[in-house]
Amino acid sequence: MSRVGNNTHRATVTHFSQSNNYCAILCHETNEEIRIDCGGRDDNYLKVVNESINWYGDCVFSDNDVVIMRNSQSPGRKLLEKLKEKDKDICTLQDILFNCKLYDAHNILLTNEPMQIVSPVDDVEFNAELGMDLEIPVEVKGSPLPTCQWFHNGCSLPGQTQFSLSFVNFGEENVGTYWCQLTQEINGKLMIQNSGKFVLVLYPAPPVILSHPRDITVHAKQDFMLEVKAVAYPQIKYYSWHKDGCRLTETVMPWMKIFDVDEKNAGNYCCVVFNEISGIKSKEAIVTVKRNTLAPTTPDIRLEFTTDTKCVGDWVNLVCTATCCHPVRFYCTLNEKRIEGRDNKASITENSYLDKYECHLDYRITDDDVRTRKTLKFRFVTRSSIGSQSSKDAEIKVVRDQREETIRARNKFALLIGNCDYSCEPLRTPPEDMKRLAGKLVKLKFRVMKLDNLSKAGIKAGLQLFARFVQKDDYVVFYFAGHGFNVHSNDYMIPIDAPFMNRGGRDRTRSGVNQLSPNHCICVNFVANLLQKHKPALLFSIYDMCRHSIQPQRIAPHEPVIAARNAYTLFSTAENYQAYEDENSSVLIQTLIPLMEKKISLHALVAEFQRNFLTEAKGNVRDEQIPTAMFDLAKPLYLTNEPNPHCEDFADGGVLKQWEKLASVGGREEFVMVLDDIAVTVGIKCCQEEISKYRQEVSWIISNCVQVVITLSASGRTFDASAVDKDGLFLEIRTNMGKQTEEKLEGIIQDSVILTVPAIQDLKDGLLVTVTFKNSKRVELGKNQQNLGWPSLSKEFQDLSHYNATTL
Repeated sequence: MSRVGNNTHRATVTHFSQSNNYCAILCHETNEEIRIDCGGRDDNYLKVVNESINWYGDCVFSDNDVVIMRNSQSPGRKLLEKLKEKDKDICTLQDILFNCKLYDAHNILLTNEPMQIVSPVDDVEFNAELGMDLEIPVEVKGSPLPTCQWFHNGCSLPGQTQFSLSFVNFGEENVGTYWCQLTQEINGKLMIQNSGKFVLVLYPAPPVILSHPRDITVHAKQDFMLEVKAVAYPQIKYYSWHKDGCRLTETVMPWMKIFDVDEKNAGNYCCVVFNEISGIKSKEAIVTVKRNTLAPTTPDIRLEFTTDTKCVGDWVNLVCTATCCHPVRFYCTLNEKRIEGRDNKASITENSYLDKYECHLDYRITDDDVRTRKTLKFRFVTRSSIGSQSSKDAEIKVVRDQREETIRARNKFALLIGNCDYSCEPLRTPPEDMKRLAGKLVKLKFRVMKLDNLSKAGIKAGLQLFARFVQKDDYVVFYFAGHGFNVHSNDYMIPIDAPFMNRGGRDRTRSGVNQLSPNHCICVNFVANLLQKHKPALLFSIYDMCRHSIQPQRIAPHEPVIAARNAYTLFSTAENYQAYEDENSSVLIQTLIPLMEKKISLHALVAEFQRNFLTEAKGNVRDEQIPTAMFDLAKPLYLTNEPNPHCEDFADGGVLKQWEKLASVGGREEFVMVLDDIAVTVGIKCCQEEISKYRQEVSWIISNCVQVVITLSASGRTFDASAVDKDGLFLEIRTNMGKQTEEKLEGIIQDSVILTVPAIQDLKDGLLVTVTFKNSKRVELGKNQQNLGWPSLSKEFQDLSHYNATTL
């Protein structure tokens, strides 16, 4: 075989080794012998045969040649004998070995030929389809073969060092620009070249289902989950779940879970996956529900209850269960008189699944109950085909006077969110309303997280951060002030980054929200469910916002509210009505704040609020803003109940210790600046907003607005600005958050200079403060920059934002 060209060698296949299975090639000019392994993988010789057929017409192997090669002890040796007969040059063999991806064999034939990129030379754009398998190759010549490294959008791809790059199930994450960096070393000289670029784009397409819901068999009273796996471009919007041809629900996650199943849940389920293009239906999954062991023929009645004391206006909530193989119905008696359950003082509901039957009784204590009886005896009676059975009595002692229950909260936390800086239709009063409410809650010993002007991502991050502190038996208050609206009896809070389509004044809120999509906003159900997962004893939610009804074209499915008999929600107005504010405060806050320290139950507090609102509201506010309450709160809980933290709450990993860590906003820095030969000591510290108003032993308020406090002194005494310039100085303070202020310093400076820095949740690193002094003619005398550290709240928000961006 021969190689023709400069700096190359003519070579001849000289002999073969029978024992070691290699062939020898003699390079005539250098008299060097190169050994090539003819063994290795059994199919390597077939690759060369096929490549010769495809590309080199004068080197065709017959079927008989292939049979001879296969039956020989060394098919590779037989192949090289045939190439020797045709006097093929090394270049031909190198090309064949490269096309067969036999790179190790290729590099044995070293000819020191500089690399040449055959393809791609220019940039290539390829339109891929979702879910397809794809390979992008680079063809290169040269000896030795160069090493390669693939890049994607400027970043190297670890482990991708072959001359082709493969994709399985091409998806959105694979879109971008790829190229291969080739490196070759000849005689100690290193050469680097980049191939042409592969620009891979993705066609918009309907979803592709990768795995379908699977058949499942469960026993009664168990839970089960169905899951589908799909990809789409654009991304999947929602999943619509169906049972026996009827739509059940829509979810934003690729699964649906059903709890406490019974025979009614058996059937054929499927999922329709939607994106902006269209939807695709999964295969059906068969769900089989098996009955448990047979229930008794006589109802087994259970009424879990201990003696209790109630007062006028309180609710009695009782639940009785019966297990029986025959159908069971209930009725209830009070002091042996049947309760009809048809008025506003009593409600009786029944439900069943499989062999378990349940009855709920809600009864409100009235003055008549106190006047005629001192003890109420409630009893449940079951009726079945074998007769009647009675439960034990539940005894309730009743008193006339309202009194605070001896109930104590574990811890008391409040989250206040106020949005006012909307791109259009800004609001005046949320900042002041939150300050007033925070001050009142601190008096009630609530630890308060106060957050201003949050985007949708910010609201979610704030809720997730706050929820870390909520534990079982805590009291929780949530307050939102801003714009809102209602869709099909579901209420939504509007973030400051929601795309308002209508610009106008405060009275144009209705037309503005009509252009909004609920997908850009936060549903109040999301707030309630996130906090209910931590099982607080009380969840008191206040929504100070409008509730205009709108009709969007498409809405993401909402999650149903978790009912836990611990929630009380106060809306500033009814559905499809407006909420108002005056120059200083919202109308709701004006009426609610004076009542919050009263030692009355939350039921009584809200009732008094509604009465006062009716008498105190003026003008059209009285007719157009109608506060509304929704609740399932069963116990007479008071906002004034004292907190009673557990010992572990104060430990290093406890929530109260973690709260104090979150309140940290940086340390104190002190430095000296020389102004016209006078050494001025400048002290800078960062603290929570208006911290001086509240007790110091606890960080009662954590805010996303902090204050930078500057103090000045000279030689240990109060600083006199006139000693530097008799006409005074200018002190300029700037931060890397874009906030700045300038103060005129005249005479002796007694007070600190304070700069309020808002929106620290957006701070991605330490808070930098630059202090600049100028004389009366604004000539700079000195400048100094200090890093006050990264506030804990900022760091937590950034971590949560990164987590949400990579998982949602």
